[in-house]
Parts: sequence; C-alpha cells; structure tokens
Amino acid sequence: MERFFAVDGPFMTFLTKFGQLVILSLVWALCSLPVVTIVGAGSSFYYAVAKSIRHDVGYPVREFFRNFKRAFKCSLVFNIILIAAGALIWFNTGLVLTGQWDELKPLYLIYIVVSVIAFAWVIYLMAVISRFDVGMVRMARMALKMIFLQPVRSLLLAAVPVGLAWAAFFYLPIPCSVFLPGLWVYASTYLVEPALKRYMPKFEGPEEEKEWFDE
Repeated sequence: MERFFAVDGPFMTFLTKFGQLVILSLVWALCSLPVVTIVGAGSSFYYAVAKSIRHDVGYPVREFFRNFKRAFKCSLVFNIILIAAGALIWFNTGLVLTGQWDELKPLYLIYIVVSVIAFAWVIYLMAVISRFDVGMVRMARMALKMIFLQPVRSLLLAAVPVGLAWAAFFYLPIPCSVFLPGLWVYASTYLVEPALKRYMPKFEGPEEEKEWFDE
C-alpha cells in the first residue's frame, strides 16, 4: 500500500497524467478559439498526448507548442479548406431539409454518411500531421486510406466524441468539459496508432529500436 501512494507509485502517476491532460485540454481549447487553428491545435493535442502522456517523453505543453509551430502553415491551409467544405455541406443539408422536393429527402442520409466519413478523416488527418511531413496531398490520402483500413475503429473515432459532446452538453456537469477532451484523445491514441505504424519508417542497424517519440 505504501508503494501504491509513493511519489513514483501508480496513484501519483495517475494524478500527474490526469492533471497534464486537463492542462492540455485547456491549452487546446484556447488555441482553437480562432477557429482557423482548430486543425493545428488538434494535431498538437494528439502529438503531446501520444508522446508525453502515453510514452512519458518530454513536457506536454512544450511538445504541444513544438508541434503547433512546426505544422502551423500546413494545418492552416487544411483548416481553411475544411471550413469551406463544412459550410457547403451544411448549406446543402439545409436546402434538402427545407426544400419542397420530397425526392431529395434521401440525400439527407447521404450527407450524414459523408459527414461521418469526413469527421473520421479529419481526426486521422490531425494525427498524420502530428507525425509526418510528406506533403499535403499525401497526408490527405494517408488519412483517407486509414478510414478503410480499420472501419470499426474509424466509426468509433467519429461517433464517440460526438456522443461525449452530446452527453456533456445535456447531462454531465460543466466541469467535465475540462477533462473529457484529454481523456478521449488519450483513448484515441490506441485506435489511431496501429494505422500510423503502417507508415512509420523502418530503421536498420544501430537505430533499429528507435521510436518516433525518441526524437
């Protein structure tokens, strides 16, 4: 029992990581306020959680801003494109729902499917941006391919955050919004990392055991 409550024991380790997740959640929320930085903030959130919280390498906030600065231009371009595409889908969905043409109503289901795929793609894209620097077109293709490589996990990636947001808004206390994002990003690393590993370079010779988070 004494070991359990020691400074480096399981209990204190849990509290430390939980506190770091809360801090990262707040930093992510603040950096997402300009809207056009949402992709960059999400990418940096994933990077810091995967590297510093899950693998205990570096300092979470420092790693967050390290990735935020590195991927800022790429993330900004993706963000502008996604805002335009999202606005178009929202506008077309509104036309279908309020229109007088009943034959167009089934298009609403198509928009739902497209939205789910797009949401999963954005999540994968943020993770890809946090890990690779291979050009925007290739990153977009990698994220799209990941959806179909693990469809069940992709569905979870798209559905769970929406469900958590809905529950937090209608049922959970407001303070839950402080730690739910961090807990979800931490859990999502176990869904996303298997897909990312397919694209990680294989080291040979003395660097064979090197991992991406050892940089």
